[in-house]
Amino acid sequence: MVFNFCLDQFFGLGEKEWLSEMILAGKRFCGEEWSKLKEKYPTTKDKYLHRYCFSSAYIISMLHDSLGVALDDER
Repeated sequence: MVFNFCLDQFFGLGEKEWLSEMILAGKRFCGEEWSKLKEKYPTTKDKYLHRYCFSSAYIISMLHDSLGVALDDER
């Protein structure tokens, strides 16, 4: 999934740091104030910043809740 790869790169996650780490990264990112996100990622378009929060929750829900991929699966 191409967008998942982009999201992993955006959050600075490695190949083996999958769902369990994405949950933590998504919570940190989504819990941040908008003004701080804009300061931290000045070259990232607003539309992408909005999508990263949604996408982290969506990917976890799809892979873990729907498909049953373990949170610590290191495939």
